[in-house]
Amino acid sequence: MSKKNIKLVRIYMKESEDHVKEVLTILDDEKVQHAVVLRGIEGGHHSAHILSLSLDPSSIITTYDFVVSRA
Repeated sequence: MSKKNIKLVRIYMKESEDHVKEVLTILDDEKVQHAVVLRGIEGGHHSAHILSLSLDPSSIITTYDFVVSRA
Protein backbone atom coordinates (compact mmCIF):
# COMPACT_ATOMS: atom_id res chain seq x y z
CA MET A 1 0.00 0.00 0.00
CA SER A 2 1.28 3.50 -0.80
CA LYS A 3 0.71 6.77 1.04
CA LYS A 4 0.30 10.18 -0.51
CA ASN A 5 1.48 13.26 1.34
CA ILE A 6 -0.24 16.28 -0.16
CA LYS A 7 0.84 19.89 0.36
CA LEU A 8 -1.84 22.48 -0.37
CA VAL A 9 -1.03 26.20 -0.49
CA ARG A 10 -3.44 29.07 -1.11
CA ILE A 11 -2.21 32.60 -1.71
CA TYR A 12 -4.76 35.40 -1.49
CA MET A 13 -4.07 38.79 -3.04
CA LYS A 14 -5.83 41.77 -4.53
CA GLU A 15 -5.81 42.19 -8.29
CA SER A 16 -4.07 45.56 -7.93
CA GLU A 17 -1.06 43.89 -6.23
CA ASP A 18 -0.29 42.21 -9.58
CA HIS A 19 2.10 39.55 -8.25
CA VAL A 20 0.53 36.60 -10.07
CA LYS A 21 3.26 36.24 -12.71
CA GLU A 22 5.99 36.52 -10.08
CA VAL A 23 4.40 33.83 -7.90
CA LEU A 24 3.91 31.50 -10.88
CA THR A 25 7.57 31.99 -11.85
CA ILE A 26 8.69 31.05 -8.33
CA LEU A 27 6.42 27.98 -8.35
CA ASP A 28 7.86 26.94 -11.71
CA ASP A 29 11.42 27.37 -10.40
CA GLU A 30 10.51 25.15 -7.42
CA LYS A 31 9.11 22.50 -9.80
CA VAL A 32 5.57 22.71 -8.42
CA GLN A 33 3.51 20.99 -11.08
CA HIS A 34 -0.04 21.96 -10.16
CA ALA A 35 -1.27 25.53 -9.84
CA VAL A 36 -4.62 27.19 -10.42
CA VAL A 37 -5.26 30.94 -10.55
CA LEU A 38 -8.79 32.05 -9.74
CA ARG A 39 -9.79 35.64 -10.35
CA GLY A 40 -12.92 36.90 -8.66
CA ILE A 41 -15.41 39.27 -10.20
CA GLU A 42 -16.32 40.48 -6.75
CA GLY A 43 -14.23 40.83 -3.64
CA GLY A 44 -13.83 42.62 -0.37
CA HIS A 45 -17.48 42.47 0.65
CA HIS A 46 -20.26 39.94 0.92
CA SER A 47 -22.84 41.40 -1.45
CA ALA A 48 -23.95 39.08 -4.25
CA HIS A 49 -25.57 41.82 -6.32
CA ILE A 50 -24.08 41.96 -9.82
CA LEU A 51 -24.07 45.78 -9.85
CA SER A 52 -21.77 45.90 -6.83
CA LEU A 53 -18.72 44.51 -8.62
CA SER A 54 -15.45 45.39 -6.96
CA LEU A 55 -12.94 47.62 -8.72
CA ASP A 56 -10.14 45.67 -7.00
CA PRO A 57 -11.26 42.00 -6.97
CA SER A 58 -9.37 39.21 -5.26
CA SER A 59 -7.14 36.60 -6.86
CA ILE A 60 -6.38 33.22 -5.33
CA ILE A 61 -3.47 31.02 -6.39
CA THR A 62 -3.93 27.44 -5.25
CA THR A 63 -1.09 24.96 -5.60
CA TYR A 64 -0.75 21.38 -4.57
CA ASP A 65 2.00 18.85 -4.80
CA PHE A 66 2.13 15.30 -3.56
CA VAL A 67 4.72 12.69 -2.79
CA VAL A 68 3.89 9.00 -3.07
CA SER A 69 5.73 6.79 -0.62
CA ARG A 70 5.68 3.01 -0.32
CA ALA A 71 4.56 1.74 3.07
